Amino acid sequence: EVCEVCHGEGRFICCDACPKVYHLLCLNPPLREPDVRNSDESWYCYSCRPVSNSFSRKPSTLFDPLLKQLDTMSPTVFSLPSTLIHEFQGVAVGPHGEYRDVSKLRPPRTR
Repeated sequence: EVCEVCHGEGRFICCDACPKVYHLLCLNPPLREPDVRNSDESWYCYSCRPVSNSFSRKPSTLFDPLLKQLDTMSPTVFSLPSTLIHEFQGVAVGPHGEYRDVSKLRPPRTR
């Protein structure tokens, strides 16, 4: 299993409704291990937890749709758009789309 956010291995918290798993620090806001260990409550990921109705009580603003969407989305690792990857020299991406600065990598030594 790998974290839904960073695709790393390690210790996870599992969603009680779907197969997604997360590192505690990859959540927004991050959870602390003692809080999780001492809790008997079910835990649901961003896409499985019920959406809060707090936005419907407030007057509608320009950012309400974006804030509602944040409540139902998992955090993600930033990935470079393909237009930037192909347009600039010295730009590369890792296996999950994360930025890699190849200009600082040294070429292998030859004998």
